[in-house]
Amino acid sequence: MASSSRRAPSPPKVPPAKLVKDVEEKLQKMNGSVHGNEHPPQYSFADCVPFVPKPFISGYLDKRVGDDGTKNITWARKFVEVSQGTLKFFNSKEEREDSGTGITLADSFVYIEQKRNIRLETKSGIRVFRAPNDLRALQWAHVISRFCMVTPTAEGFTKKLSGGKAIREDRYIRLNAEGILSWYKSDTDSEPRGSIQVRGERVSLDVNEIRTIYIETKERCYLFEFIDLYETNLWFAVLDWHSHRSPIKGPLAASNQCEDIRKKLIYGSLIEKAE
Repeated sequence: MASSSRRAPSPPKVPPAKLVKDVEEKLQKMNGSVHGNEHPPQYSFADCVPFVPKPFISGYLDKRVGDDGTKNITWARKFVEVSQGTLKFFNSKEEREDSGTGITLADSFVYIEQKRNIRLETKSGIRVFRAPNDLRALQWAHVISRFCMVTPTAEGFTKKLSGGKAIREDRYIRLNAEGILSWYKSDTDSEPRGSIQVRGERVSLDVNEIRTIYIETKERCYLFEFIDLYETNLWFAVLDWHSHRSPIKGPLAASNQCEDIRKKLIYGSLIEKAE
């Protein structure tokens, strides 16, 4: 015997105008005053959005013992937890107490160096923690960055003065969180054609060519030309910020090569040594 199927009745068709009117009437009732002398409560979409708590992370990381540039750097395993704007580390998770060493993250800068090291630069000093792998370093840095400042980075197109050819060639440049500026032939290249450390170096604008930035190192002077003054100012701000940081491998002596390039550009002749 064939079973008969029952089809659910179709909902009644309601004109769009009536739907809008019904919604308006409900909102008026919701926003209406409970008592005559009270101001009516106002409801909005924001009232329906739940509170989003800050992230939390904890686990074991290696804490660096020793300052930058020293050969006696060792690593000590610590239990680390990040919550409520504070990073704390302990000898083990079983020994967690409120007396653990704490770092206030609001006044700190965070970035990743050497792929799996999380570096915190604070007013009281520098702390470096090593994650077991690159992915975990990114996860830790992501959580920490919600509470503190992030070291600025930048990338985009420029015209770079090449050594030897004495011409300005199109390049794609990237400035990473460690203050290393690299240039590529295109934005799809994975290997840079060259890199320099901006930290501790002199960064300046050209008063005659307002879209030009100079970076002066011990070896040579680098010239970068940007598309307009707005983008030049953006690049100068981030490059200048990194230039005031301590160099990774000690300070580099300044030279007068940038000044020589400026003078030669003004007089229309430029001969630069090959890279």
